[in-house]
Amino acid sequence: MQIFRELKSEDEAAFFRYINQWYLQEEAVIPTATEIKRYKNYQQFIKYLSSSKQADFNPGFVPNSTFFLFIGDEIVGASNIRHELNEGLKEVGGHIGYGVAPNERNKGYATTILEHSLAYLKKMQVHEALITCNQKNHFSAKVIIKCGGGEIALYKNEEGGITRRFWISLI
Repeated sequence: MQIFRELKSEDEAAFFRYINQWYLQEEAVIPTATEIKRYKNYQQFIKYLSSSKQADFNPGFVPNSTFFLFIGDEIVGASNIRHELNEGLKEVGGHIGYGVAPNERNKGYATTILEHSLAYLKKMQVHEALITCNQKNHFSAKVIIKCGGGEIALYKNEEGGITRRFWISLI
């Protein structure tokens, strides 16, 4: 059974099985919203995820929600959905950041996660979603395009990194 939802206290073991897949990969880029090493423990992590939905939770950050795709009792991927955009997110980050566990890739889960994330934004009455990816991440670009992404101007940062940017209509 497949379900896209927020984490609960009782998901701790499943979460650590999921996140440990990332830590075992060399040069893995762990999705920021799921980087538990920034917290003292799992309960503090869950509390932070819950509070991040509030408009005033952290100055400089926009309200956001983090969801996980479960297949049975296992987490296969996650999505951080920003409820609005600030100037920085308009350049890099966009409305949705998502990732699929290294051992679960090439199974269609990225598309499923992005589709669920877009549906969540639509329920929030966001009419157009900005999704970005690193220029070298051809797999993510393919998923974004499959979900209706129309590419707009690239963003180049001061270090020379290039971000591809896509708008997806939610109307």
